[in-house]
Amino acid sequence: MKRWRNPLFKAATIGMAGALVLSACSKTDPKAAGGKNGEASKPEITVMAFDFGNVPKEEGTMEKNRWVDWINQNAPVRVKFISIPRWESVPKLNALFASGDAPDLIMEYDKAFLNSLYVQKQILPLDDLIQKDSPYYAGILQKYPTLAKMGKQDDGKIYKIGKVNGADVNTGIYIRADWLKKLHLNMPTTPDELLNVAKAFAEQDPDGNGKKDTYGLALSTFDGIINYMFQNVNWIMDNGQLTHDWQRAKAAADFKKKLFDAGVTDKDYLTDKNGKKAEQDWMRGKLGIWNFTFQLSSYQDFKKNNPDGEVAILPMPATQYGHFSPEINSPFAVNAVINRNAKNPDAVMKYLDWILNPANSTTLKYGLEGVHWKKGTNGCPQPIDKAKYTKEVAYTQGYLVLHSKFAEGKCGTVEGSLDTSDPVQKDFLELYKTAKKEYVTPERPMPYAIDNSSLPALPPDLLTIQTNATKAVQDIWNKSIVSGSAYTTEQALKDAQDLWKKSGGDKVDEWMQKYYASNKQNIVHTKEWYDSIVTP
Repeated sequence: MKRWRNPLFKAATIGMAGALVLSACSKTDPKAAGGKNGEASKPEITVMAFDFGNVPKEEGTMEKNRWVDWINQNAPVRVKFISIPRWESVPKLNALFASGDAPDLIMEYDKAFLNSLYVQKQILPLDDLIQKDSPYYAGILQKYPTLAKMGKQDDGKIYKIGKVNGADVNTGIYIRADWLKKLHLNMPTTPDELLNVAKAFAEQDPDGNGKKDTYGLALSTFDGIINYMFQNVNWIMDNGQLTHDWQRAKAAADFKKKLFDAGVTDKDYLTDKNGKKAEQDWMRGKLGIWNFTFQLSSYQDFKKNNPDGEVAILPMPATQYGHFSPEINSPFAVNAVINRNAKNPDAVMKYLDWILNPANSTTLKYGLEGVHWKKGTNGCPQPIDKAKYTKEVAYTQGYLVLHSKFAEGKCGTVEGSLDTSDPVQKDFLELYKTAKKEYVTPERPMPYAIDNSSLPALPPDLLTIQTNATKAVQDIWNKSIVSGSAYTTEQALKDAQDLWKKSGGDKVDEWMQKYYASNKQNIVHTKEWYDSIVTP
């Protein structure tokens, strides 16, 4: 595997050192900051801030708190934050744009929404602004041209600002290793083996309580893993062309139907819309295989409820269509755009340059040295008092959409965040290392060809067709999975193709094929991720 040398790391390390120096010198509680350094003379901009609902009342709100004061004391501009509920961000932003009150700086994870803003001509091209007002970001783009390419739209101009994170684990597939041992089973490597293991977990009383109250896997969350196993991702690359594939969708539905008919999944999985029941069953020790965002807190919760439970990482089984991995984080992400109605776009870009610099964003992430954190044994920030950190700092994640973990060096990695003197965190680190080895590799790549951030912006009429028809097609597949012999996947395939065509889906396919053929040199392919894996 080709690994780039890390030219950003030296600059980022200097930036991190600057952040530590800044924190060390700023012992004063930022709650008391404000009114200094000529704040009143600074240009004012509006910036959205994600509200996760975790700001303690005594701290204020996402629009006014100690860190807003700190930003306005130290940033080159004065910022008025507009709070946006994290899980309602797109409808809220749509409403703000409709009323003419959208913030100058928009930060959003939904790539389709950002593309729609470009199609509607709601955002500014940024090439000139970057060169004039953002020396830090201009330097990053020079070192990582893939990030620049990802920020461009079909007119060849940069509209989206992003960050370098390095390819990393996102989703983990967890399996009860103690149940495998008890039932004398091997780690499944094929769909048939996965089915057999799931059946054993459902039928052979792996928890030893004498009751048939466990099951193998939860289709409410594992549905997506199966799609990836069979490369059911709608459009695939076929002889250099982007092609809407249907046979992979049928193969995935066939396997889901086998699992459902075998009784290895929750029969009511379609009502578990957000996967909460699957999570609860995993935590209660009633589920054998579970997939979820890779995070320490979930593993801690599991061990608290199942102190003797053993967990292993399950590589995704291979199928006739290839051997792939579950979702990993792209080494690059583009999440910010500037409103075309911003009164002072130069000031917005200067703020972007300031917040992108780790000398500033790391202070927002960790708080002040000696107040909120100290250097751990690995040299990375560790909370002095977790309760104090949670109360006074944790909510700043809403300002840090553009913070680059990679810019922190080792301290931005999972390993750098863990206290390995704690047995649970030490075990989690081993799970993480295994997941990274198994998932972040070109030998088992992403099943989809194009980085999500690089997908084109469909025209509004085609976007409506795609959105509505895709949901209707998924309903057809779901019906075939739960209907036994009354409704086969063969019939579902015919019905799904007919519905797609009658809905105008062929127009979407044709547009996508033509767009790809004309713009593929400017599109970021997922295979490029493995040529640009950056390691601190």
